[in-house]
Amino acid sequence: MQDSLTESLLFALTLAYLDQTPTDAGWFESDLEGMSLKSLATAPLVKVPDNETRTRRYTVADYLLQHAISERRTEAVAPAFWRALVVGELEPSDAYRLGIRAEDRMLYTHAIALYFRAALHGHEDAADDLALLLAVRRELDATVQQCLVAAAEGNEAARRLAESLIERGNVDQLTTRADSGDTNAAFRLASLHLRRGDLTALTARADAGDDYAGGALAAALAARGDRDGLVARADVGDDDAASDLAQLLVARGDLEELVARADAGDEHSAKEFAELLVARGDLEELVARADAGNEWAARQLANVLAARGDLDGLIARADAGNEKAADAMAHMLVARGDLDTLATRATAGDETAARALTQVHVARADLDGLAARADAGDESAADAMAHMLIARGDLDGLAARADAGDESAADAMAETLTAERWVEGKPGLVNVLVAKGDLAGLVARADAGDQEAADALADMLVARGDLGALATRADAGDTDAAFTLADALVARGDLDALATRADAGDTDAAFTLADALVAQGDLATLTSRADGGDDIAAYRLGTMLVARGDLAALTSRADGGDHSAAHSLANALVAQGDLATLTSRADGGDDSAASRLADVLAAAG
Repeated sequence: MQDSLTESLLFALTLAYLDQTPTDAGWFESDLEGMSLKSLATAPLVKVPDNETRTRRYTVADYLLQHAISERRTEAVAPAFWRALVVGELEPSDAYRLGIRAEDRMLYTHAIALYFRAALHGHEDAADDLALLLAVRRELDATVQQCLVAAAEGNEAARRLAESLIERGNVDQLTTRADSGDTNAAFRLASLHLRRGDLTALTARADAGDDYAGGALAAALAARGDRDGLVARADVGDDDAASDLAQLLVARGDLEELVARADAGDEHSAKEFAELLVARGDLEELVARADAGNEWAARQLANVLAARGDLDGLIARADAGNEKAADAMAHMLVARGDLDTLATRATAGDETAARALTQVHVARADLDGLAARADAGDESAADAMAHMLIARGDLDGLAARADAGDESAADAMAETLTAERWVEGKPGLVNVLVAKGDLAGLVARADAGDQEAADALADMLVARGDLGALATRADAGDTDAAFTLADALVARGDLDALATRADAGDTDAAFTLADALVAQGDLATLTSRADGGDDIAAYRLGTMLVARGDLAALTSRADGGDHSAAHSLANALVAQGDLATLTSRADGGDDSAASRLADVLAAAG
């Protein structure tokens, strides 16, 4: 549970673990007070005041919680404890989470009761899970009646839940709606068939072109370890089956078939095998496959070199024609602020470096830098400069460059002149506004929901060097502005501003910052951000440690509660075939290890 506990709930839970109820009066109140005395540094309970109800609530002390997680996580909970939870005072969010735990343990009676409580208090996810569980167990009728009675008394949540229950149990109704194009109904129908284990119905719908049914069928076959069934569907073009088959082969350690499918052109097998080589630290095989033209191996090799901060390795691979390595190299040079190397490569004909350098000049609103490169024959710089002049409304400057023989400027000038004769409202309006440098027009269309206008507006603000306006739009929810701003800040080398935005909840900034830190090889800052609760940094750190082969650091982080590290570690252990360690971690309460172990066991039948 994550919310604080009431005294009545603590009392019920205490009774669940006592063989006999104490007979002395006031025993519970006395013990509760003693366990939460502020004068005791080791008090197991901490009082939490509830200002709304003016009652006392409690939470478990951190040291006791950590002990329970590490030492008692795998111990079975007494049946009486579950019963106490069902009748006790719980917040809807806690009731829902406990319902999930009960369902995972196949304690369906308790799960239904906990879901029901959470749903009646407005928890939509609980209503959905309850409807599915009841539909699978075919226990709808009585619960629907309960909901309708509660709805008649004014409970809106009960009314919505009743509708959901009826819908979930009525396969014919769902099928009719799915067949009419209702994607939500198709998804729910596939989920219901999956939970019921009705592979015949899933197969029929998948064969009829229902993608949701296809995905559910592939998941069901994978869960059963049905390799033949997955192969049959994958070989007739079922993408979900091909993906699940590749993962099944990895879980089984059947590398011979995985490689055979990869070499036969199966993209999913090629991807899984390349990732497997990374997890095993088998760089030699990864290089060999990349040199043989395997795209996924080339991609993963570039990722490994980037995660290791191996700029020389990236340059060598880029020079050998690895486009992913070229992109990673350019990104690393930008993140490190090494524009001299970028310029040298651009001058030598490296188009990826040239584009990256152009983006830096645009992000910095560096018109002189763009002009110098354009004059030296850099087409990407010439195109960017023409658009920047339009964005600034400098048509005289554009005309001057056109008159001097700049083809990009001449083309842009022609588009601008043509735009004057275009009719507003017809296709190409955004291009007209861009060509006119009409910032107000783009703002109006972007605010009205025009995605192309929002994208063009973000580019125009960067070209004008107005990152303040860009930030304002990003803060107001403009995703194009947020994405463009993050890239611009990296190009300017302003990682402090990027971190500030990431800390304020800007996910684009968080992703871009994490990637920049990886490109810089700044493991310390990445670790610090991960430790500070940045989930994106934690994810990037986990993949970085896998690429470096540092499973000891990954294990340490997983043991410290880093879920991303635990996930990466579990995948690495599966890839290495180390089921002993995976099992040990699962037995110790590692959910990621338990999940991957279940996949391996299912794959092994």
